[in-house]
Amino acid sequence: MSDERLDLRGRILHADPATLGFWGSSGREVWGAVMDMAFPGGVASLVSLEDGTTSLYTSTGGGVLGGGAHQPVVEATQAFLDAVAVYAPQFSATDTDELPEPGHVRFHALAFDGRRGADAEESELQARSHELWPLYYSGHQVITALRLATEGSDQA
Repeated sequence: MSDERLDLRGRILHADPATLGFWGSSGREVWGAVMDMAFPGGVASLVSLEDGTTSLYTSTGGGVLGGGAHQPVVEATQAFLDAVAVYAPQFSATDTDELPEPGHVRFHALAFDGRRGADAEESELQARSHELWPLYYSGHQVITALRLATEGSDQA
């Protein structure tokens, strides 16, 4: 991932939710989530925050910033965060910023009491044989909403 995009991702992974203005108004213990998807030659990171802010960063330098300006993206983001909040208690506490290996997906639950993470093989998520498959599909609904909302516009 480009240094700038890694920096944006890293800043979110280490952000203080209070500094960002998040205090749990959604009623969930999770104020944000990051879904890192690794493939041969690159990584894509979906970042979704409590206020609807949504971005997709790619290691190839592309991506979508500011997706939260589109209501369908905000709705998909809120559904993704709801799903992450359900599974987050099962995640392990983590402070690593490492990206997953190709063929793997890493979920980061950004909770008010700290960051938690979980990894899965993408093939198992796609086959719905891994318990976290609902998170994977919910994250991909956010990505689809981002693509539909920004088709034809110049991307970051």
